[in-house]
Amino acid sequence: GEDEGKALYHVHLAGNEVSSACGSVVPLSVASINAEECFVLYMDGLSFLWVPNGASDAGQEAAFAIAGKIAGDIAAVLKMNEGMEMDEFWNALGGKAPYEQQRPASKRLFGTMLKFVEGSWVTSGDHEDKNAMLQDAFQVMDGAVEKQADMNDKADTVHVDPNDESEIVADSK
Repeated sequence: GEDEGKALYHVHLAGNEVSSACGSVVPLSVASINAEECFVLYMDGLSFLWVPNGASDAGQEAAFAIAGKIAGDIAAVLKMNEGMEMDEFWNALGGKAPYEQQRPASKRLFGTMLKFVEGSWVTSGDHEDKNAMLQDAFQVMDGAVEKQADMNDKADTVHVDPNDESEIVADSK
């Protein structure tokens, strides 16, 4: 369809630590964005990084790193400040329309690094790394485990890895 090859990523930050950032796919719509958090629109091999006026410095830094990982090259990132958007950005989101001025207060993201080995969570060892992210939504804790993947996998979640700039941690399909 028309939206094939396009994805909108919402950049989440746990606190102000850039290394805690992840970008998760949200519906391709103006209703998905808000004026306090960065978003990355991936299309045509480019990452369009949208930086609203209310975004924190850490949020902007994390979003730039995630946008580079999504595009596969930091040179393929086009940064747009709020109010200076390209028409392609709004067109991909269904047209320019009003959007939330504040981030939704109902969800918080918590991140932790764990290891998973043969059905057991352990804290050390030479085993395959896993990321566990917990999302606090209306007092219900939802856990999601992301599997390590490469750029060929379609990613619903992209994380900043402070130890390896080339690694992408993603939900594989």
